Amino acid sequence: KEKDIPPMRLKIQPDYTRFVNINRYFSMDNMNVFILTGGRGIGKTTGLNIHCLQEYMNKGNEFVYIRRYKTEIIKAKTMLDPLCDHITCKGTGSGTFEYQYGGVRIGYGIALTASLSVKSGMDFSKVTTIVFDEYILPPGGNIRYLKNEITMIFELISTIVRARTNYKIFFLGNNVDMFNPLFAYFNVPFFKYSYTDKERGLYCEMAKTKQELYVEEQKTPLYKLTQGTEYAKYHYENEVLRTATGTIGEKDRNAKLMFRLIYEGTTLNIYRNKVDELYVEFRDKVISDDISLELMKNNRPNYYNITLFRNHAYKGILDICYYAKRVVYNNDKAIQLLDYIMDLI
Repeated sequence: KEKDIPPMRLKIQPDYTRFVNINRYFSMDNMNVFILTGGRGIGKTTGLNIHCLQEYMNKGNEFVYIRRYKTEIIKAKTMLDPLCDHITCKGTGSGTFEYQYGGVRIGYGIALTASLSVKSGMDFSKVTTIVFDEYILPPGGNIRYLKNEITMIFELISTIVRARTNYKIFFLGNNVDMFNPLFAYFNVPFFKYSYTDKERGLYCEMAKTKQELYVEEQKTPLYKLTQGTEYAKYHYENEVLRTATGTIGEKDRNAKLMFRLIYEGTTLNIYRNKVDELYVEFRDKVISDDISLELMKNNRPNYYNITLFRNHAYKGILDICYYAKRVVYNNDKAIQLLDYIMDLI
């Protein structure tokens, strides 16, 4: 019975030696929005779940946990079970529910697709932590970003916090894609470790696998199995998961620039490297001139330019060289981006 439930306590001791120390983000007074990416199993989600439970135990503060689709949020109903006993879920609508302890609400689970139906009568006044988990999607997967997704996120956050200022927002994702709608929307440049936008109160980080955890992972069969593969670089070394391959090399001294393709604030310069070979050069900025075509901006395809390029002779040359693997690239980003573009067009 609920009256017999003991005071809430954690079943595990937080381990900040091996896993991400989530508490340090809450000490950043001028930062309110965090986009944290990194390999699997480094403690991003678990660390935030622990923090949310501690906030409730110590201060009575609540949380909102968000996933994109209803099927995803349903699976999250049991996510707190390894951390604390006696937590139950009570449905509040299609795609929304309350996490409860002893019949008392401690937080909410909400699917973004159900956010427009979130009732104004729901009490979010004690919510101080908002988490959007598994935000970044792998390219070419079955799950897609939503149309007008950024607006939907802002609308949901506005419903939750209204005019309050005592909250922090976390977007969590694995390092599976160098391009995502949030980075594009806020014009986040490529960074190796972290990026801070003080004006927006935005902090982005590639959360690294700690050495103590890495030493343990080296003993696992999966580590041995995947050595020398792209998956190992992603899972253990925190590199962006590459789904495309190509040859990285030097541009010929006589290479001729043919055209540029612009995608989400970045540019690919396409050169005729040799008679039967192209050179593709990645630039972390927009280069707009009379030989440029912008194909994607703010997660919206430019269908006019895409159609124009499909019917251009340069598209035929690109097809021949790309599929015959007669393309040389200046770096991994060029390989990945051209792969996205070829899929787009």
